[in-house]
Amino acid sequence: MDTKRIIAIGICFLMVGLGAEVCGSGPNPADPALALWLRPAGYNQGTGIWTDASSHGTELGGQGAGEVLTDPVNHTPQSVTATNNGKTFAAVNFRQAFDPVVKDAGFADGHWSDRLYQRSNNTPGSNPLMLGGNLTLFMVCKCATVNGGLGPHSNQTIAGIRGPSGAPYNLSVFMATFPYSSGSHLGLVTYGGDLVYQSNLAVPVLPDGSSGWGVIELKFSGDGTTCQIGQDFGSGMQWSDTMTVPRNSSAGFDAVYPTKDAPFTIACHAQGNNGTADNPYGGGTFERWAGQMGDILVYNTALDETRETEIQDYLRDTYGFPQVVTGVEALGLAPYVWKCSGEGETFRAEATMPGAYLKSLFQGTTTVGLVVDGTANNGCPASSMPVVEYSVDNKPFTVVPLTTTGSVYTLPLASGLNSGSQHTLELYFRAADLAQNRWTASTAHLRIAGIDLDTGGLFLRHSTRPKLAIGYGDSVLEGVGVDGLFTSWQILGVNNARGSWLSMVGLALDCEYGQLGTGGQGMSNPSLSVPPLVQTWDHYDSTTSRLTGGLLLPEPDYVFCAMGTNDSGISSQDFIEDYNTWLTDMRQACPHARIFCMTSHFGDNWHAADVRAIVAASNAGGDRNVYLIDLAPLVPAYPHPGTASIHAYDGAHPSQYGQGMIGALVTAQAQKTISKADPPDFNNDGIVNGLDFAFFAANWLWHSSE
Repeated sequence: MDTKRIIAIGICFLMVGLGAEVCGSGPNPADPALALWLRPAGYNQGTGIWTDASSHGTELGGQGAGEVLTDPVNHTPQSVTATNNGKTFAAVNFRQAFDPVVKDAGFADGHWSDRLYQRSNNTPGSNPLMLGGNLTLFMVCKCATVNGGLGPHSNQTIAGIRGPSGAPYNLSVFMATFPYSSGSHLGLVTYGGDLVYQSNLAVPVLPDGSSGWGVIELKFSGDGTTCQIGQDFGSGMQWSDTMTVPRNSSAGFDAVYPTKDAPFTIACHAQGNNGTADNPYGGGTFERWAGQMGDILVYNTALDETRETEIQDYLRDTYGFPQVVTGVEALGLAPYVWKCSGEGETFRAEATMPGAYLKSLFQGTTTVGLVVDGTANNGCPASSMPVVEYSVDNKPFTVVPLTTTGSVYTLPLASGLNSGSQHTLELYFRAADLAQNRWTASTAHLRIAGIDLDTGGLFLRHSTRPKLAIGYGDSVLEGVGVDGLFTSWQILGVNNARGSWLSMVGLALDCEYGQLGTGGQGMSNPSLSVPPLVQTWDHYDSTTSRLTGGLLLPEPDYVFCAMGTNDSGISSQDFIEDYNTWLTDMRQACPHARIFCMTSHFGDNWHAADVRAIVAASNAGGDRNVYLIDLAPLVPAYPHPGTASIHAYDGAHPSQYGQGMIGALVTAQAQKTISKADPPDFNNDGIVNGLDFAFFAANWLWHSSE
């Protein structure tokens, strides 16, 4: 397997929220499990004191008289305003003037850098942060440039509690190699026993000076011997790991700090075994860190998943962190049309009919590619291979016929991307050969295994439209002949599923949609290779149902059915019977959906009158959520099937312009039922008339032709 491939089903990293909305229930200051909550708003630059917002009221400030008398100003962090992904917030800035391990001229170790030490709390003689059991720590920070020339001291302490031979928790930035090279690791220093440096944590290299705002999460759980540590930096790095940390005797720690009063520190650590009068906390003060700090939260328990997610969501909302997603969500698949199976390397998403799409948002990569399972297309003639089209970062669509069979391969989509920026991918299954037994064989299907990014790339939650729709239809909905005269299923360049009326309706009604159009199909009449809709509506293919417990999930807001054109040889009685069967079954699967039944753009000889009667009877029977979409105004545009016109290259299959006219009329009539008002005045001239349809279609045509 290509190690850089990001596929759809995988382990969720820490800081990957479960929902798109912020819970609104962030930290509770009165929570007895909350041992420390440092908020930037609680820092007073005038006094140099950072006050804990939890019930313990812990204060952090300068380390004592010796330090203050020597250098009172340059140890005081600054209150600043910071921005991340367009979100502005307060932060505390810790400055570092010199190399962190070089003694500054004329001063004791560690001077001329900002740092804070735990000084007091509401209950003298106790230390709510001396946690020897389970804990959960969240820390929002932005690391400054890591200095070179670090000599024998290979780390910069960010925050935590530490003693001379062991302490509860301590986080540092480690140099990647010794002596210093161009990168660093984030690591756990120690936990309640012997010192543990780096401990084989599966962490990425932080490029010198490039680390952005992020959240570090440290969690001890179970019997206290395992640790999870995660990072979600704005620069795009994501990881999680579980390791075993020694829990040996803390005798060494107790000997130096018998009252367990070691301070919680920020931007240095306390190591009392080599302290001096001017620097009582010892040599750890020169292992100092520089950067900006946001919230720090320490809980005296391993939070359960629900509470952990609430805190993550609070931090994400406060600091503008993108929501990282994994699994199927990372692909942004269109609803109802992708048959998904397998996990990890065996994951596949397969589309039977053209019109299926995906929309993805990603960062941290210079390249992007589509991972295609070409074994689905074994035996497919070259002229019948599926065709896709894609756009990266809203650039014009590129059309690509697939060419490879027999293996899983990556189709390159873009290179030279800025890894520090967010990028979008929009990809459509554009066309396929109906004659390749579409319903019973995968020969002309689009089967994908994921999206390929560089190592370190990650997917972000892509914004989606709030409504859902599903559309059933024939070759018109499949997009046959949209871009030119259709003459053969083996000449696919003129077919364009994205150019169908449903894509415009989805845009206008603010819907993500599932497009199920297949040439020749009717409600009662089978197509070249697909049975009639009354038999197929609830299946992806001949073997796989798309229903869950008899329901179409998630339930669509709107259902569109454009059938009748290919049923011209079917009697009205049989057509009405099958249509009513479909309506009944559809209502059972979608109890609350609005169902729109469309007449043929060819008129009454193609069961238009029957569709009107079916809708009327359904309404009379009590289902008021079945509606008529009457295309009668467009019938004059198709007087001679087989004769080219401005609406259709062959007089039957609408061109891009013809699809736009259908889409505009469908939208106007659907919107009227949705809003219980007149059709919208699209061109804002104060009059609702045919010009509004033309205005809407023209704008959609421009959008679709990009």
